[in-house]
Amino acid sequence: WEQQLTQAGAKITPIGENVVRIEGMQHIRQHPLITSRVILVTDLGAQSAVNLAPLGARMLEVGCGRGTKTLIWADRARREGMEAKLIGVDKSAHKIEHAQEDADRLGFDEIGYQVADATDETLLAEETFDVVFVDAPCSGLGTLRRRSDKRLRLKPEDIDELADLSATILRTSAQKVREGGTLLYATCTMSRRENDEVVAGFLASVEGADFQLDPIDESELPDAVSTIRSEHGFVQMQPISGGGDGHFVARLARS
Repeated sequence: WEQQLTQAGAKITPIGENVVRIEGMQHIRQHPLITSRVILVTDLGAQSAVNLAPLGARMLEVGCGRGTKTLIWADRARREGMEAKLIGVDKSAHKIEHAQEDADRLGFDEIGYQVADATDETLLAEETFDVVFVDAPCSGLGTLRRRSDKRLRLKPEDIDELADLSATILRTSAQKVREGGTLLYATCTMSRRENDEVVAGFLASVEGADFQLDPIDESELPDAVSTIRSEHGFVQMQPISGGGDGHFVARLARS
């Protein structure tokens, strides 16, 4: 596939394990390898966030959208020789339909997608998981270099509303983590109100009483990712030239 994309006009540069930088995307956007999602084109920060989640026999992504992160997660489990069952949930039926079509076409029969509201206390009934990845709704302030229109549309009150929504989703999702399991909270924003404060509020809540921070070390991230690591062990990735967008990740362990 590298030869095919190079011949089509792209430049391929390895920048980490199973990660390459593609330059000249304008030449290959409609290439069959891209449109079929055999090759997943996604932000480096988003990929790095997924790779900070441990693997388990049963894994759940909340807010999975088109399922890109779920596919990356499943592929990683396969490469590490783990048999895993993954479930992705999102309230958009349209996105779930496309996500399931992609997983089926690519042969990932270990992935199942469901339409579900992550604020619903009855999310997935009594099921629990080894790892729960919360891809939280956010203002997207870490993606402004690609989505500059957000500057014109966002209002200050939007930040509070999104933070409150994410906090509700985090509390609900935490109930799906088995004892001894891991909960990951991630956004693509730089807003402390949506990031640090949401996690701190969760840890101080009744639902967060059984959880402790599992600090993230910078050595767990590719060299191309620039980060600000808080004293609490959260990671805030910075949008830089040649790197990824501004993603935030907090990892929590359940006792």
